[in-house]
Amino acid sequence: MEPRYCKALLVETKASELAESEPTYVFCITKEVEDRANEVVTADGWRMQDYLKNSVVLDSHNYSGIENILGRTLKLEQVGNEWHAEIAFNQSPKGRLAKMLVDSGDLKAVSVGFQSHRMEYPTKPDDGPVKHLDKTLLEISMVPVPMLQDALRVRQLAVADKTAHPPHTSPKADEGMAWDAAAELRQAEGE
Repeated sequence: MEPRYCKALLVETKASELAESEPTYVFCITKEVEDRANEVVTADGWRMQDYLKNSVVLDSHNYSGIENILGRTLKLEQVGNEWHAEIAFNQSPKGRLAKMLVDSGDLKAVSVGFQSHRMEYPTKPDDGPVKHLDKTLLEISMVPVPMLQDALRVRQLAVADKTAHPPHTSPKADEGMAWDAAAELRQAEGE
């Protein structure tokens, strides 16, 4: 069976599962540029399906216990040659600490834990970096110093930005009144 590669993946989360008063944060988790280890992780060729089943955000790639879970990824999206993750921190002591450090600007970086399945090696040492072409995302970690120098916070989403639709403010019609939903939708869309 051929592996499937994704250009963009969305993780849907019920609004009731998130603290409605808490912002979320968008980080560049990977970018197709040479990193500090003289390697390139390509933007294409990611296997993310298994990660999405358990989209944990860890403390510094520490797999040793559940106390190292700082939050979870709500959304993954490819933007050009980068992948962005929208992250929500949990209310554990470490999750609150990470959020506080991100809010203060003292913690800005993330790193991806991944398993590489296919790599491209240069024929000579000076022919360029090793490239990771086919890989599985295992986890995303908040780290003080990332291997990829560009794996940094992109923006913070305010609580209002997380709302899919603004609250309904128009007056309600009488319940017994006839209504053509399709016509209303066409009119709203300007047809």
